Amino acid sequence: MDEKPLPKLPLAPPWWRLSLAFLIAPILPALLFAEWVWRESASTATLFDRFMLVSLFGAYPPVIICGIPLVIVFRKRVKPALPAIVLAGGLIASLPWWIIAIVGDSGIIDSILETALPAFVLGLLGGAIFFLVGVAGYREH
Repeated sequence: MDEKPLPKLPLAPPWWRLSLAFLIAPILPALLFAEWVWRESASTATLFDRFMLVSLFGAYPPVIICGIPLVIVFRKRVKPALPAIVLAGGLIASLPWWIIAIVGDSGIIDSILETALPAFVLGLLGGAIFFLVGVAGYREH
């Protein structure tokens, strides 16, 4: 009776690198989103205030709610690939803005174009940063 060897699991980056990636990846997209979306706003809030608002409500909660569970589930099951991680970053970053667009009282198309689409584009950047910090160059020794 020939036993087939178990399939080899993909390489999984260490938790410390993934944790660092989760902390660093949302910073630049949140900063750019705070400037891009509210640039022409009548708000008197400073860029730092807008950045903190975006970070605390639109960047880190989706990472905690969606990103961390995705990594826990797929960490040793799927080989990390740049296109998949970048796409996941875009989807995770735009999730709260899609929800606001759908349940908000302003026009859904305007909300999508003004918030969800820029969040998706900047989330792609966040996914690329996540890949560079957490995955790129990792080789198991």
